[in-house]
Amino acid sequence: MRGTHGCGFSGGIPICFPQFSDLGPLGQHGFARNSEWSVESTLGADVTELVLVLTSSEETLAIFRHPFELRFTVHLSDAGPGLTFPWAALDDPHRKAVRCMETAIQ
Repeated sequence: MRGTHGCGFSGGIPICFPQFSDLGPLGQHGFARNSEWSVESTLGADVTELVLVLTSSEETLAIFRHPFELRFTVHLSDAGPGLTFPWAALDDPHRKAVRCMETAIQ
């Protein structure tokens, strides 16, 4: 899934990875929000769930040298909505990186 090339989706929840804001060498909020994600799975019936996955590529490794896997899950049910955003460093399970979802509620 991709919005306008080089721009995050407007009106959603910006995904920030591997940095927040301009507090690092990458562009605003890193590269995840402007990258192409894959749909891993969807569920229906009593629960609606969408799982998106972003994994490291030659393009991301050129600017963030650590292989990774991000998952973004949107979960909707009668109990309410839910979002999860885990990540895994594939080269070092103890590696740290900034990841967050920035919301702007008006």
